[in-house]
Amino acid sequence: MGKILTTITLSLALICLSIVPTFASEQQPTLAAVNTTVFADQTYTEWDSKKDVPESKVWSIVFNSPISASTITYQNIYVVDSNGQKQDVTVRLAADSKTIQVTPSKNYKSGETYILYILKDVASASSQTALKSNIRMNFIVGTAVTVKSINASNVTTIAGKTPVLPSTVTVTMSDGTTKTVNVTWVTPTASKYASAGTFTVSGTIAESTTIKAMATVTVTAPITPVSVSNINKTINQGDSYSLPSTVEATMSDNSKKQVPVTWNPSTVDTSKAGTYTFSGSVDGYSGKVVLTLTIVAVTVSPSYLELNRDYKAHDGLTITIKEIVKTELVSSTKTTISYSLKNETIDQKINEGCFVVHFSDGSSTNQGGFFGSLFPSESINRTYTFQELNTKTATYIEYVGDYWSYLFGPKPENGTLKWQVI
Repeated sequence: MGKILTTITLSLALICLSIVPTFASEQQPTLAAVNTTVFADQTYTEWDSKKDVPESKVWSIVFNSPISASTITYQNIYVVDSNGQKQDVTVRLAADSKTIQVTPSKNYKSGETYILYILKDVASASSQTALKSNIRMNFIVGTAVTVKSINASNVTTIAGKTPVLPSTVTVTMSDGTTKTVNVTWVTPTASKYASAGTFTVSGTIAESTTIKAMATVTVTAPITPVSVSNINKTINQGDSYSLPSTVEATMSDNSKKQVPVTWNPSTVDTSKAGTYTFSGSVDGYSGKVVLTLTIVAVTVSPSYLELNRDYKAHDGLTITIKEIVKTELVSSTKTTISYSLKNETIDQKINEGCFVVHFSDGSSTNQGGFFGSLFPSESINRTYTFQELNTKTATYIEYVGDYWSYLFGPKPENGTLKWQVI
């Protein structure tokens, strides 16, 4: 026969100990909890003692094969107390012919020590093979420790939000000890926590079928924004700028909180100077938050050229400004330029171009007068004076070529020539 394991397990359904003995003809198991002791010329296999055994304990002895009913006697299976007195028990073979139940006729005494004996004369039904040795097991009867009370739980949630109930509760046992056990709560309906108020939830624990766990759920009113400050922002033209994803709101509990905001329009174009308004919406807030964005125009300082140097203009002429002279009068200022124009081509006639003076306020004045044409290898020297009121300050001179093309045509691809007025 194969190797048979001898085990001790607790059967919760019967509240009893299950013992699987091994017959003499089979291989004897190895058990760390078993000791062999000689008592009054008898050799016993000693099983581990059991404590806190209920007073009405029913022992269930499970064998690995059917048992001979004739060997199930009060002489082969019995219980004695600490004085060696046999107890009045009922020994019964179950319908499966493998299980023997030992039931006390009256409850065992709490605090008393008893011994359960299973003698080796118990034999199998098929081969009459007996147990290899006698078995005995001490057990001490104690009052069962039960749940006396369950500590109440308290939970807080916001209206509309499902309360998070604890997964465990603390229980007080009948012996005064406490322990933490798992709890299963009745799921509250959404209407219970839809608005501010208080309600209770019951729960069950595996350790008690009569005492319920209770949780008090306090539902508070939702915390919503009551005010949001408007935003003013100033940036330079061309700067990178994104509308904020959150704004600071004053909440109904007087706290400050960053809350998400949705803007209309949702994007910003910083390429054009001006003042732009964006309207923001915040969940739970009836008003609107206004963001005013001011984009300041930025004037890029041109790269100025040197005097007395030749520069090729976009119209093909070579331009040289020899001198720029500012003369301040009582109520006006004159800006005089001395320059030369050269046509260094060999086969083109080029019209004489125009100079423009630019002022610090962004305005400008173009050169007036008659403009002729320059033929190949021809050059001309000129002097021209711009005059404006002292309220304007000239900043630079620009050669723009044909003035009307400068005003209404496309700008030169490589830009124009500029000289600073100092």
